Amino acid sequence: MPGIRHFLAVLCALLAGAAAAQDVYPSRPIRIVVGFSPGGSADILARLVGQRLSETMGQPVVVENRPGAGGSVGAAAVARSASDGYTLFLASTSHTINATYYRSLSYDTAASFAGVSPIAVVPYVLVVNPALGARTLRQVIELAKGSPGKLTFGSSGNGTATHLAGEVFKSMARIDIVHVPYKGPAEQLQDVLAGRIHMTIVPVNSAKSLLDGGKLAAVGITTAKRSAVVDAPTFAEAGVPGYEFTPWFGLLAPAGTPRPVIERLNAETAAAVAHPEVRTKLLAQGAEPMTMKPTEFDALVRAEIGRFAKIFDEAGIAKN
Repeated sequence: MPGIRHFLAVLCALLAGAAAAQDVYPSRPIRIVVGFSPGGSADILARLVGQRLSETMGQPVVVENRPGAGGSVGAAAVARSASDGYTLFLASTSHTINATYYRSLSYDTAASFAGVSPIAVVPYVLVVNPALGARTLRQVIELAKGSPGKLTFGSSGNGTATHLAGEVFKSMARIDIVHVPYKGPAEQLQDVLAGRIHMTIVPVNSAKSLLDGGKLAAVGITTAKRSAVVDAPTFAEAGVPGYEFTPWFGLLAPAGTPRPVIERLNAETAAAVAHPEVRTKLLAQGAEPMTMKPTEFDALVRAEIGRFAKIFDEAGIAKN
């Protein structure tokens, strides 16, 4: 009997140890789903932070691109995933816009996800061809008011964050400029250079080389403070008081992910964006590190869903 009791005690200890090992997070690779193509801001940020998380969490962090429908294809895939912390979504401002722009989504933009942590803000810049004759935002506004419906502005597509940034500009400046949708920043910038459109709104990192070379002129930054990589005033400073459009990127997890896992990921992500090497690389991309607690990030997502719904209604933007 003593031998049997000893055997059972050892067996119980082994089983308990195995169960505890299974509870250690992470115990296998983590996947970050990006709803946009490789090479864009979302993809770059996911890879920068993912590499650092791999180093600090002791497991590979794999970035998977699932582009389509303004990021909603990737969001849908993550919403269907297990709530275990091994599948995350690299969300952006577009995620909260999609809640209004798309009439039917397979997930609830707020309820299907749990906020993990923001990563960074990537300001947008309004750029013009110097041949337009306007080198400041006030001059652009004056030209637009003098020729209603004649000037054009580009964005990365109907219902995208750059489109919404332009619509807010139109509304607050009380001007009538015509929206021209594109697939992405490269096409927008080429058409401004060629004179096919008058101006466009793009992430600062997309336009930096053309601005540095003097081929295009930056007339305004959309965020509340100036960009570290593009020399231009904010919209609020340059002629549209109160204007602010802050494009953010961050990590979400499927709803129901255990709070200890969320808290661990939040702490690790905040440490990653604060790491000197990562921070330097983010700033070189025009990305300004951003951190929040998970509950604060959830509140930001909910607030932006309501904000953009109001913008759609006021601007009369058609929904998809």
